[in-house]
Amino acid sequence: MTGNELLQVAIDKLSLAAEGQNVLLSCSDGLHALIKAASLGSLDPALYANAQRLLFATAPRVAAETVGRLAPEHIYHSLGCANAALTCVEPDRYIWLLASARVLASELIALHLRDLVMSCNQIDLAHAIACNPLAAAAFQTGPMTNH
Repeated sequence: MTGNELLQVAIDKLSLAAEGQNVLLSCSDGLHALIKAASLGSLDPALYANAQRLLFATAPRVAAETVGRLAPEHIYHSLGCANAALTCVEPDRYIWLLASARVLASELIALHLRDLVMSCNQIDLAHAIACNPLAAAAFQTGPMTNH
């Protein structure tokens, strides 16, 4: 796919999120498509202007959907970084902008999956997920074995 085709996918997904349809998954998918589009470059200015508008339209929906789980400032900041990445010309800054957007996309997927598990009828799995933080796996910083 070209950058403009990926950007159109991002626009479609962000539109769904802005309308309140499956907000977490739609926003995450939109961010993933937007990041891929931005990395390919040579984007149509009309398309990226529409994507930028939708990023800000999506932010209140995402903040409302994640209340108590993600700070609204983090959401607005990360979506702002995704917005800035579309027009950034400094390579060092560009990487950090995309990284911030990618972190939010991953957090939204994690919250979406957590919501799915919590709503299922697997009580033991739902309880285990609820008792653990968002981190996918814990790791020990010391030696692997204790003697």
